[in-house]
Amino acid sequence: MEFGLPKEQAVVKTQPPFGEVREGRVALTPQGVRELVERGHRVYVER
Repeated sequence: MEFGLPKEQAVVKTQPPFGEVREGRVALTPQGVRELVERGHRVYVER
């Protein structure tokens, strides 16, 4: 089976002087990807 993991964009508001912080996240941990690959699946993670 093939899995595609899109990157999620999050904007986190922080206290001054930082303002906003933009984060890019994916919905699966590296360990989760590793387990899927070890079981024969193909995983694509958006950069």
